[in-house]
Amino acid sequence: MLKIIGESCIKVVRFNMQRTDTRSYAALAVISTEAFAEIDANCATILHKVELDCYKGLRCNSRRTSYLLGRYAAKLALESLSGDSVSREVAVLPGIFGQPIVRGLTGLSVSISHTETLACAIAFPEEHLMAIDTENLSANKTSLMAEELTEAERKLGPELIQKVNLHACIWTAKEALSKILRTGMMTPFSLYAVETLDQDTDKNPIVELESCERLKGQYLHFSQYRFQTWIRDDSIITIALPRRTILSC
Repeated sequence: MLKIIGESCIKVVRFNMQRTDTRSYAALAVISTEAFAEIDANCATILHKVELDCYKGLRCNSRRTSYLLGRYAAKLALESLSGDSVSREVAVLPGIFGQPIVRGLTGLSVSISHTETLACAIAFPEEHLMAIDTENLSANKTSLMAEELTEAERKLGPELIQKVNLHACIWTAKEALSKILRTGMMTPFSLYAVETLDQDTDKNPIVELESCERLKGQYLHFSQYRFQTWIRDDSIITIALPRRTILSC
């Protein structure tokens, strides 16, 4: 697939997922909404016919932006992971609960998230459950996120982390886990409670995001999963993944 936007608007990275006896790979794509006009002009070369029909039927500008950038991010991540050209023959379609389903590539899954300023997607082997979530770091949003924290969660986090970042980190960690479980926002968020939250000082961060502040944590009721978080200038990205999986480039 031809990358039709500049390097300042897109980041794509393929990385290792190491477990005790096996190694597999995943890929992450992050796209700025500044690239929307260029991608929109080329949408017919990016989207599958079913995707294109859906896109043309959208009337809300914000929904059009998130849909197109999300699909493009998903296809860039899938292309990076598979090593094959991901063209209009590959479709990312909604499942019955709205979860993205990959059609046209065997054995791969994808998770998509977006905000007003960026879209991101992570592609991974379907047997290795993962999910991604992102949010903007605005005071209005994070004040609402804070209302969903449990009393125990309010006491978490490194001393130096800003409260606005703490609230967004826990929120995105819960959102990402809900995507893995495919329950979405229909289940009380307290079920996804975060048990631990610490600074991530591991030696092998994902290179393209290594300049960000990094956090990591685990869940109270789902101990088989953990999460890693990258805090950028005005946004936060969290990936939920199996607890014993180690990410590295």
